[in-house]
Amino acid sequence: LRADGIEVIDGFSKSMLKAGDTIFFDSANKKNAHVMLYQGNGMLVGNSSSGNNGKGKVVQVSLDNYLAYSGMTPSKIGKSSNTDLRFSL
Repeated sequence: LRADGIEVIDGFSKSMLKAGDTIFFDSANKKNAHVMLYQGNGMLVGNSSSGNNGKGKVVQVSLDNYLAYSGMTPSKIGKSSNTDLRFSL
């Protein structure tokens, strides 16, 4: 599947991740419940609806911590066609 320059790969493996990839997460009762961008070096960037007193905010978190504590399961990787993406907060 390819849409808007992103190839979506079913399944998840940390070894497949490159900076700029989108990780799709499933919750216990919803597929594609959340997405995060892989920043590289084991770090994710995305939104947190619980941050900023419930108003939401952009957060940076390690992939390992997110996998351990979010209650979400990674299910797909969106591979960006742009291999020179940079993220900073």
